[in-house]
Amino acid sequence: MNKYFDLVSDINTVNFIHMIKKKETKGMKKIIKLFTIFLLSFGMFGCGNNTDAETETKVSKKPKSEITFESETLYDNDYGNFIVQSISENGDLKVSMENKTDSTLMYSLDHVSINGLMENPFWAREVTSGNKANDTISFYSLKEDGIDTITYITFTLIVSDSENWNLEPYIKQEFTLYPYGENQVKEFERKSEESDVVLLNNEQISVIVDHVEDDSTYGYSLFLYLENKTDQNLIYHIDNASVNGIMVDPFWAIDIPSGKKAYSEVSWYKQDLQDNEIDTIEYIDMPFVVSNYDTYSILFEQTLTYKP
Repeated sequence: MNKYFDLVSDINTVNFIHMIKKKETKGMKKIIKLFTIFLLSFGMFGCGNNTDAETETKVSKKPKSEITFESETLYDNDYGNFIVQSISENGDLKVSMENKTDSTLMYSLDHVSINGLMENPFWAREVTSGNKANDTISFYSLKEDGIDTITYITFTLIVSDSENWNLEPYIKQEFTLYPYGENQVKEFERKSEESDVVLLNNEQISVIVDHVEDDSTYGYSLFLYLENKTDQNLIYHIDNASVNGIMVDPFWAIDIPSGKKAYSEVSWYKQDLQDNEIDTIEYIDMPFVVSNYDTYSILFEQTLTYKP
């Protein structure tokens, strides 16, 4: 159970690294690479829900109507309040919050999806006792992921005591916002391509190689498109992968709520490949494990093989 707990607790950490990688200049790549290795040395597991795939392969059309969203109070009680003031066309959420407790509170979002596709705004905000704050929650890879218009946003709002993480959160609740109204909801649909490599597609889950990148600095990356078709929240992870028959683990995991979809990058670092004298990728064996997020019971376990 501890192994799966580690997977869940460390997922967002290297998600942040993937965002930096997409925004960095070439001169910063070596620094970010070293920072990534440093974090991984402490047993952190990485995933990403971003992708650089061509946006024309993933289409989300604009509804004809204008944004109708008005200010919405997500909670207002003795602990304080949290209000979404507005949503812009590009997905920026203007929010305000008030802390009425005697402690410093940490506000964050988890399991964020847009039109059913997992996205991560990498947002958190501390507010000290008795104070208020205004902030903007932004999404950084909507165009890359093929989302032109946000028709609905689902997320779990978590409000915790920033000074004592052992306490139960003050607030941990799922919310859904509809910028254009509930009658304008459009689910994300990915267009299949001839270049797709379908590793797995059944009634419960899908695992598709969307595209591959062979970076001279970072190494070799598979960009996966994943679907959770079940009524369970799931964790996907690769355990003891091998490249050309040599053990080289990408330390990858991602959690996907029920009915949601995601893009995720699985990377083998250049130095790891060089240390194992791997110059050309002939095949990759990935023992793929899918478990229930809450009970850790294994739903699916099979070695998936990718051959370039």
